[in-house]
Order: sequence, then C-alpha cells, then structure tokens
Amino acid sequence: MKQGSESASLVPAATFVVCLLSVIFAPLLVLVAYESGYVNKILTSIQNWMFFGPQYLLPINTYTAARGGEHVNPLIWVLTWIVVVVLFSWFCRRLNLGASIIAAFGTIAFTTFAMHAVIACLGWHFYLDGP
Repeated sequence: MKQGSESASLVPAATFVVCLLSVIFAPLLVLVAYESGYVNKILTSIQNWMFFGPQYLLPINTYTAARGGEHVNPLIWVLTWIVVVVLFSWFCRRLNLGASIIAAFGTIAFTTFAMHAVIACLGWHFYLDGP
C-alpha cells in the first residue's frame, strides 16, 4: 500500500460530509438573512428549499401509516447516510476536489430522491414540520 493513500481516501468522505452538512445547516443561513434584513434578496422558493431541505435529507417524521401509524426509527436514515458516505468515498477516491464536490451534491440529491421513493413504495408517510 502506498504511503498517504489512507489520507487520500478520506478526502472524498470529508468532502461529502461537508457538503451534506452545508445542506443540513442551510436553515441557519435563512435565519441569519432574516435577522440581518437580507431575506428579501433570497427568493422565497429558495428560502423554502433551504429551510425544509434538511427534513427531506433526514426524514424524521416518517410513519408506517397516516398520522396515527407507528413512527419509523430515525436511525434508519442516519445509517443510510453513513453507508452513502462510505460508498461515495470508495467510488470517488480518485476524483479531484472540484469533481468530488459536484459528485457529492449529485449523490445527495439522488440519495434523497431514492429514500423518498422507498418511503412511498413501502406505503410509509412523510410529513414536514413547519409553521
């Protein structure tokens, strides 16, 4: 094994985690923009995506049936993202940083859509929390 290959294989994983966290913490950016008066500079649809997007990434409010159904264990979604990080870091270990960032956001979008397709196929119900 080459020297430094262990650290090189961590770069895609770290890139993916930073990209994932940037989406998860996007509501904070909306709140800061609101408090500073710059909220009118951000389109409402983008604000909504930034605020509700993390709920799509970690669909905590998922039930096996309509509102009265059993709550799905949130660890399923955490484990899903852990598996995605491991697979991403293995498949993207030879990409440069720019390509890795683009691939990370694409993988996040694909995984989110796939999770919600699985939720629908299983007959589960996902609900957004919001005002």
